[in-house]
Amino acid sequence: MAKLSDWLRLEMKEKSNASAEDQDDAVLRFEDILEAQHDVTLKYSTPEHFEKTGFFRIPEPVEQSLIESDPEVKRDLLEAS
Repeated sequence: MAKLSDWLRLEMKEKSNASAEDQDDAVLRFEDILEAQHDVTLKYSTPEHFEKTGFFRIPEPVEQSLIESDPEVKRDLLEAS
């Protein structure tokens, strides 16, 4: 996650006329969003989730990310659906 934050800082310095304080605030919000997405991914990737919520699907972008990262997750998702 730090690399994405560093990239964002460089992009903002080169292409934004926002103040340094506004840029820092934007990076912090970006880091919060990344952390929230990471937490959601962990929450929805546990076997317990599938046992408790058999009638619900996880969000499609999260599902796609998990499938691409681990073939076993793809198998688990297919079994859960």
